[in-house]
Amino acid sequence: MKSLRVLFSCLLILSSFSLTAIASESPTSADTVSLFYDPDFPLASGQTLATYYASKRYLYVYREIVPIEGGGNTFFNILGSNAGDYPEFFGGIQTFKDGRPNAAIFSAWDKRSYCTDCAPGSTDVSKQVSIVAKGLRTETRPFGYQGTGLTSLLNDFNWKYGEKISMLAVVEPSSSGYLLSAAIKRQNLPWEFIISFSVPAPFITGMPGNYSFLQDFGNDPKIKRSYLVGPSILEDDAGNQIAFTNVFVSAYNASVASASRHSIELDGSWIKVTTGIDAQTKASKEYRFQLPKPNSLPNYSEAKVLLAKQVAGRTLRTSPISVGSAGKPQTPTFRGVNFVDNQVIINVNLGSKENRPTKVYLVSPKLGISTSKPLAATIEGDVASWKLSAGNALPGSEVKFEFFGELDGIQSDRSEESFFLPSSANRESITEMPLPPRNFKYVVIGSTALITVQISTKISQTPSRAFLTSESLRIMKNKPLPGDLTSTKAIFEIPITPGMLGKKFPVSIFLRNDKGDSKPLQGTLSIQSGIGTPTAPRITSTQPKSPKTVICTRPSQSRAFQGTSCPPGWVKR
Repeated sequence: MKSLRVLFSCLLILSSFSLTAIASESPTSADTVSLFYDPDFPLASGQTLATYYASKRYLYVYREIVPIEGGGNTFFNILGSNAGDYPEFFGGIQTFKDGRPNAAIFSAWDKRSYCTDCAPGSTDVSKQVSIVAKGLRTETRPFGYQGTGLTSLLNDFNWKYGEKISMLAVVEPSSSGYLLSAAIKRQNLPWEFIISFSVPAPFITGMPGNYSFLQDFGNDPKIKRSYLVGPSILEDDAGNQIAFTNVFVSAYNASVASASRHSIELDGSWIKVTTGIDAQTKASKEYRFQLPKPNSLPNYSEAKVLLAKQVAGRTLRTSPISVGSAGKPQTPTFRGVNFVDNQVIINVNLGSKENRPTKVYLVSPKLGISTSKPLAATIEGDVASWKLSAGNALPGSEVKFEFFGELDGIQSDRSEESFFLPSSANRESITEMPLPPRNFKYVVIGSTALITVQISTKISQTPSRAFLTSESLRIMKNKPLPGDLTSTKAIFEIPITPGMLGKKFPVSIFLRNDKGDSKPLQGTLSIQSGIGTPTAPRITSTQPKSPKTVICTRPSQSRAFQGTSCPPGWVKR
């Protein structure tokens, strides 16, 4: 323990010195700095971190950060955990250099998913994460190529630099594995529910100390990025809280031999991390800090109740939070659709008085109602209804929609239905094959390329289908990719894989109706090399590319080693 105390002292002294810039090789991305929170050392004799957490079985983890400076594609991770018997997830906030609003994200890995070349959704269904409930603004999608799992996004969270951002996550046992839920808040605004996942993996150790990290996921090494990170607050089922202030810090940069363009220092009750600066003479690949213990522990009871509402009736924890509701509300039932001029009127029944929802929401992308902004119904008596414009939906086309109720902040199960818009152009009106599509455009959103083309609005040439082919993308003519049609456009979604970065792909798009196929429109999809998504620091030897270090432990110590395995006497964390 003497050497460990010396290490603490040296690092705390180092944090008070200014770091001098040095000449160094040019990186293509900024340093990634990760902070791992441990209980106070020394642990009890013979105890490891794994046995410590298994004995405590913490359920909640809470942390605050303050983003100070950034830009481009930047990810400020707030909470995260993976490997071994711990729950596997990460969550935080991010910016995008394409001008999209600042977002919040919370992702969970499928059961023991460490595959770096597996596409989203490719894991065996029995091992996949599923959604229990999600917030009204939350959008979800599968992810891959860094393990597989599900990502949830608040795309219009609109956080600001200088604001305190708080996140609470809870893991609790269930009949099928464990439940993982998260909520987030800006400064003094109300808590917002993000997601509740069901993970088909056993509940063993509960919540560990968690990590935080700062990452450039757009290859912009010269952008200065900085944030403040507070302690981890852990809480068990009985409501006992503890602050973790013992922090191991690791710096890494895959594009250069060593990470030196960063600074890490104590700033009152925070650790301040800065990257995207000149190389520093005293920079290191690993540090150990001891934050001061907080004078008081935070009150996040509002968030605890908010999360408990989402999993009411599913959790197997010993002392579930009382939410004052008998579980989920009834799911509204479909009543019918009417058409008046160019309007669509959708009606649903609320059900019996007991546990009946007080709010009902509709989602239908084809009618312009997105998952992130569901439309509230007008409720009269036992019926909820929406009066909508048909918009750009193609006459005669199928419109799919879903609806759900809400009672005391708890969402019901979702119900899916569909209907066909009245056709103003029947088959007898179509006398010619479609004109070729025109005005090829595309935009990259996250890990998806969205391609649009304009189509003819002449009734006699109305297309019924749209298709895309591309030999370079292995979308062949005998099995073309179908697109979605509106009255003026055809839309295609292309998932982006790591192998597509920095390359161009010729594509061909054509339209079809009963009279034949149109001539194709040629276009080129160009994927920039800087496009990507945040990558959490996976602590596992089955994912060798990220990170290059492995976290190892022995009684009363935790540190990183180069490579993928631990030396004798150490155990992989």
